[in-house]
Amino acid sequence: MPPLPLLSGLLSGWILGVNDSSPILGPAVGSKMLTYRTTAVCCALFLILGALSGGQEPSQTFASIGAPTVPMDVFLIALSAAVSVALMTLTKTPVSTVQAMAGALLGWGVVSGCPINRGALLTAGLVWLVSPALSALLAVGLYKFIACSIKALHINIFKLDRMIRNALFLACGFTSYALGANNISGTMGIFLPLSPFSELTLAGISISSAQQLYLVGGTVAAVGMVTWGRNLAEATGDGIFKSKASPVQTLVVVLTQGLVLCLFTSQGLSAYLTGHGLPAMPLVPLSGCQSLIGAMMGLSLMKKGVGPSWRSVGKLTTRWLATPILSFLLTGLLVFACHAFM
Repeated sequence: MPPLPLLSGLLSGWILGVNDSSPILGPAVGSKMLTYRTTAVCCALFLILGALSGGQEPSQTFASIGAPTVPMDVFLIALSAAVSVALMTLTKTPVSTVQAMAGALLGWGVVSGCPINRGALLTAGLVWLVSPALSALLAVGLYKFIACSIKALHINIFKLDRMIRNALFLACGFTSYALGANNISGTMGIFLPLSPFSELTLAGISISSAQQLYLVGGTVAAVGMVTWGRNLAEATGDGIFKSKASPVQTLVVVLTQGLVLCLFTSQGLSAYLTGHGLPAMPLVPLSGCQSLIGAMMGLSLMKKGVGPSWRSVGKLTTRWLATPILSFLLTGLLVFACHAFM
């Protein structure tokens, strides 16, 4: 891969770690149940593991939206997506890097005249619309199950507090793993045709070119999470998540994100469904923040004050929509200028 596209890929991975980790770390930090530094280091390690072990199928689905092969086009697409998310990060708004990448791919396709797979784009869009509702339903079910289990076990309050803190710590690690498996593919997938890596074998373990590329993206994202992710995570915890959520509800909203991400990443689940004559689960990179809001709105149906205000939801939705539109316009402008003057 030429150096220029690689630099924009590293920037995309870094901004993903800064922005997309905030729905995981925000509730944990905002609830004062966990400290940022220890949790962020744990999440960073699990994010790298997730990027290395999973994500190939979501990357193929996402990359099928458009297939740029010119290095300069790849550079401009990734740069536009990263800049769009960075601008939203400056406003302390968690958005979706993969949705910004989708907008950038669409902008490239329109200006360059290259074909865009509308079916893949429509599938991704439908999944993004459904995921908050799915998160809401899943959060309600998880909360009722955990609450009933606690009531049935009659656990001492001090022991219960320790158990929930430990469970939240593990849930943050699990969800970071799912984020790495699901989202790294969305940011690094367009670089697969230009990957400079060849298959590598270490101690009898074969590591493919794609896995090496995702490992690089996951490592850069982990650095972004640990170094610059704190401000947005704290803003998410003190802003979006500022509510009367109980420790159990905090655990539920983090765990729900991980489970929803896994549902749309798992090749095994998709194969199981098709093997039993059911429609395959679409494997698409998702927005963790939208799952967070969906989970919180689901819990708010049971208890007032848990979910964000409708004003906050409206503000977030506006910026979620603005992000891919901004990356679409920015990519279109840069690609047009590049093709016209170079």
